[in-house]
Amino acid sequence: MNFAAFIDAKRQWSFATFGRGTRTLGLMRHIRRELLEIEASPADPEEWVDVVLLALDGLSRLGLSGEDIEA
Repeated sequence: MNFAAFIDAKRQWSFATFGRGTRTLGLMRHIRRELLEIEASPADPEEWVDVVLLALDGLSRLGLSGEDIEA
């Protein structure tokens, strides 16, 4: 699977799981919690990936496609 396809699949999962809309406030709150986890364990790659995935979700919720984000 390429990166754009991954983002599009993640968007579909996120919409099905959390509903549509920007969810900006909820995503920002979740990112803040993840940043605290990074602060507690800065060498844990899973925590860094959580922030990346949340950021991709936020971009997708702005109406950007996987190709838009990849570009």
